[in-house]
Amino acid sequence: MTIDLVSINGESINLSRMGWNKIFDLAVNNGWEPMGTIRPSSWPEDEWCSDDYFSNAGQLVQSGDALELADALVRVIPNLPEKREDIQPLEFKSNAELYEALDDPQKREKLREYLREIYMVHKGWESKLRELIALCRGGEFIIL
Repeated sequence: MTIDLVSINGESINLSRMGWNKIFDLAVNNGWEPMGTIRPSSWPEDEWCSDDYFSNAGQLVQSGDALELADALVRVIPNLPEKREDIQPLEFKSNAELYEALDDPQKREKLREYLREIYMVHKGWESKLRELIALCRGGEFIIL
């Protein structure tokens, strides 16, 4: 599933849920203090958690929050690690083969390395981050 961030002027960016989670964490680790979202009018007030940036319920991220997110992401970009081109996809023909790899220390380390790389935000993400920064600098946006 994906998340769409849609600005009030109609610009949008599509991210995987995992990508949005990673970007959120990077922003927090670089000084962003999320202010909380505004619940969609269709959502019952007593069931809404303002800390929800992850469901695509149509919650609103306010302008000040969006600008702070943009500032944090600007701080992220210079520190992005290089994308490693030497990591090869790992394929397992069966669950048994995967479990065998987990039991072997060398294979387990290769699996860890592969997973770290595919789940890491690296220089290959820079254009997506810049796109998100531009969207945030436009002010408030909705998470769909």
